[in-house]
Amino acid sequence: MKTIDILIPAYNAAAHLADCLNAIQNQSGFAQWVGQVIVVDDGSSDDTQNVLQALQCEQLVVVTHPQNRGRSAAINTAAQHAQSPYLLLLDADCRIAGTDWLAVFYQEAAQAGKKIVFGMTCAESNTGFWERYTNQVAHERIASGQLLKQALTNVLIARDLFEQAGGFSEDFTHYGFEDKDLLLRLGRFLSPADMAFREDLIVLHSLGGMRVATVCNKFRESGQYTGPVFERRNPEAYRRLPYARCDARLIAWPLKLTLNVLSLFFPLLLGVSETLVKWRGVPYALQLLGVRVCLLLTYFQGSRKATS
Repeated sequence: MKTIDILIPAYNAAAHLADCLNAIQNQSGFAQWVGQVIVVDDGSSDDTQNVLQALQCEQLVVVTHPQNRGRSAAINTAAQHAQSPYLLLLDADCRIAGTDWLAVFYQEAAQAGKKIVFGMTCAESNTGFWERYTNQVAHERIASGQLLKQALTNVLIARDLFEQAGGFSEDFTHYGFEDKDLLLRLGRFLSPADMAFREDLIVLHSLGGMRVATVCNKFRESGQYTGPVFERRNPEAYRRLPYARCDARLIAWPLKLTLNVLSLFFPLLLGVSETLVKWRGVPYALQLLGVRVCLLLTYFQGSRKATS
């Protein structure tokens, strides 16, 4: 039996999928250690299926959802088809940096006996503010060494651990919080000695066309849909997160009033923030402040529409 199955959820991923899969096949030890590369086409409406059919890869297994069911369901479906003792989760729009990525995961798992190994998801170069911001977040996560601050992509998980924790909750059908929910459950079965945090396990995330408005829309969606789901499932953990401090369902009326007033000026604030991040001469701290204010307001706006 091979050691690792690679799981890739794909939704309208035609633009990036071939590069992602080709980079996987170019990894040292790929034929030796990888049993399957399982791609779940999660109801794509682009050329994802055509790209997959054109790829030459003996280990490739394609599973199709007739309709889009969300990232959580796509990864769970892939995991149900897995046979190897370790699952390596990777997003379809990520490109692996270097050819030793797979070997490092293998060494941590098969040789060092780790149950979960986290890498970093950084940004492609020459994307200005978003490159610096994404890389800062990635480095802070890994440097923290804290389970609940990690993201569940570019991560290796023992299959029996994933199954013991119950996999991803499919209650999370919109953007956000599905990783934190599973990390909380994984943490019940992990000790510090079971985990590894590696800064040299890098994948590059495509940020082409990234705008403040795009990220804001995701935060608004999260505040309306997935934040309340996470809060219902994990109320104590949610109240310790920064999101709870701008959740309209939970905050005191003086702060709620302030955020309601600021929301009236959101279109202006968004326009200013979009301009700031485009100008490379603007101090990063000022760019970051503008983006964070916009994200705070959109999460608050989403939470106003949420039902308890």
